[in-house]
Amino acid sequence: MKTLLTDIGNTLIKTALADESQILEYHSWEAVGPMVDYLVAHEVSLVFVVSVTDRHQEIATALPDGVRLKVFDRQTPLPIKNHYKTKDTLGLDRLAALMGAYELFPNRHNLVIDIGTCITYDLLDAGYHYYGGAIAPGIGIRLRSLHDYTSKLPHVEIKAQSEHPAVTGDSSVNSILSGVMNGILFELEGFISSFSQQYEHLNTIITGGDGYRFESTIKAPIFVAPKLILVGLYRILKENEEI
Repeated sequence: MKTLLTDIGNTLIKTALADESQILEYHSWEAVGPMVDYLVAHEVSLVFVVSVTDRHQEIATALPDGVRLKVFDRQTPLPIKNHYKTKDTLGLDRLAALMGAYELFPNRHNLVIDIGTCITYDLLDAGYHYYGGAIAPGIGIRLRSLHDYTSKLPHVEIKAQSEHPAVTGDSSVNSILSGVMNGILFELEGFISSFSQQYEHLNTIITGGDGYRFESTIKAPIFVAPKLILVGLYRILKENEEI
């Protein structure tokens, strides 16, 4: 049986094709149609989804007969001991990423940092206890807010392969880039340092669409896992064979 593990984010649909023993390949999609064509061509029988939007309903409508859709929800059993006080508000993508850490680095104190539309910090300790973390605005939100909430600052967009800016910006645009990008960098290093003081031999995992922008600038030891949520979905699938 082949499964299409599916992570529906705010921008892209990211997928991993898997069979009973391993993940076979990864893809990303801007539209549902090509993704459905792909899963039909690969004889997928199950689509296992985690979503931060309602696009899984669009996928459900587009699936051909014989292909099941299963959505990772709050009733899905997990081996994590979840101590979050408002479980109904906890993003399921955050839980899936923690399960990716559970799969890749068992019996470790794992700090998962997902750098995307928002930046989330989540700590899963070596006993698989989860107490929470932090949520901060991502790059795009910070850049847009500087324009939207001031009268004269420009709306700056960062290019896909832009170099990390110098601390001293020599123009308004470069000053904004410095403030946003170096502000995030200092924030990342501050959180890593703070968690490291609480948890000995902390293992830090960077994921998310903008994670690559900081992997070479963070001074602390890190592990980069861009597909962490999909790896987590695969582990959840293995934990729940009845799916």
